[in-house]
Amino acid sequence: KYEKVTIQKLLPKFEVDEVKIKFPVYDELSAFILSFSLDYRQKNFFTIPLYVCRKRCLLKLFKKRELVYKWNNRSQKCYEILIDLPQESELLRHSREVWMWLLEKEKIPVKLIGKLPIIGNLEGILVKKNKNS
Repeated sequence: KYEKVTIQKLLPKFEVDEVKIKFPVYDELSAFILSFSLDYRQKNFFTIPLYVCRKRCLLKLFKKRELVYKWNNRSQKCYEILIDLPQESELLRHSREVWMWLLEKEKIPVKLIGKLPIIGNLEGILVKKNKNS
């Protein structure tokens, strides 16, 4: 089903535009958060439709392996997931590959690695989880 998306640009000057796009569709941050809840026990491959640069693209997630990851002073089952961003991605314009290590039970990412040209790999490691999360 195609729906209308209204685009409002506030700066440097106010602009409004509309495009028709097939739903459902997610922004990159919402898709990233949605990826935590997917059932990697049942499937090794998922796609999530993204709205990027006025069009619908696919974010691809590949579960590469299951492993034991030491986090929070405990060894826990974890999924190593390759995230293939669309070429039009605004998240990492020069890198299409991101690696994520996701805890199976808690469904939270504990490690992320993205490749940045010239600089090298950018790595994020979850050190502490918020008590309210």
